[in-house]
Amino acid sequence: MTKATGDHGSAEAKRKLTAAERKRKVLELRLKGLDFRTIAQRVGYANPGTAHRAYTSALQDIPKAAADELRTTELARYDQAQLLIMRKIRKGDLDAVHALIRLSDQRAKLTGLYTEQTQTEHVEVTVALQAFLATAQDEADADDEADAADHPDDDHAHGDDAVDSAA
Repeated sequence: MTKATGDHGSAEAKRKLTAAERKRKVLELRLKGLDFRTIAQRVGYANPGTAHRAYTSALQDIPKAAADELRTTELARYDQAQLLIMRKIRKGDLDAVHALIRLSDQRAKLTGLYTEQTQTEHVEVTVALQAFLATAQDEADADDEADAADHPDDDHAHGDDAVDSAA
């Protein structure tokens, strides 16, 4: 019976080692910029959600300095993505607004804004995100107006303004 327990313990150790290796691989792949769907496929998780949970768990397991470095890397990626999304918003892409909201939500999760919040705090975050989006839209509108003032001939090239002014 001792041998069986020893074998079970050895199998358990292998499984834990494998889980630890998988978490390390998830961190490594995420640091390289891969999305969770691709990470799940490469590491052998059933779905992207499982890969994301492994990533979150792995972040909690590593020293604070290393976790901070990974968070900083992720936030820099979010900043780059936000710039691209804002360009689409300026062009009137409504789907990009939804992408920005999702990105803002991920940023809030990564930075701990949602940790142990009351309903009131959640509402405050939502209001803050909406205010941010309104400000972003105002800035986009101001940029568009500045571009239009700098390049008045460009408005007529698109045809939309010409139709509006004719109506």
